[in-house]
Amino acid sequence: MPGLAVYSLVWWWFLGLRSREQTVANEPWYPHETNPSFVDAMAALRRHFWGERISAASAHGAISDEIIEAMIDALALAA
Repeated sequence: MPGLAVYSLVWWWFLGLRSREQTVANEPWYPHETNPSFVDAMAALRRHFWGERISAASAHGAISDEIIEAMIDALALAA
C-alpha cells in the first residue's frame, strides 16, 4: 500500500505542473516517446527538490547556473 501512495502522490504532483514543465526524457533507444512515464515524473520531482536545495546552499558565482542545472538534470534522470 505505501508504494501505491507514493506512486499516486508523484503523479498528482506531476500532473499539477504546467505543461511546459512536464518534460519527457529523450532517450536514444526510445526516440518516439511522447507521453511522460513514471520515471519522467520522478525525475521532475527530484529536479524540483534538488534544485531548491542546491541553489540555496551553493555560493553564488562559484559555478554558473547553467552547469548546476545540467548536473541536476543528469542526476535526476540517473537516480
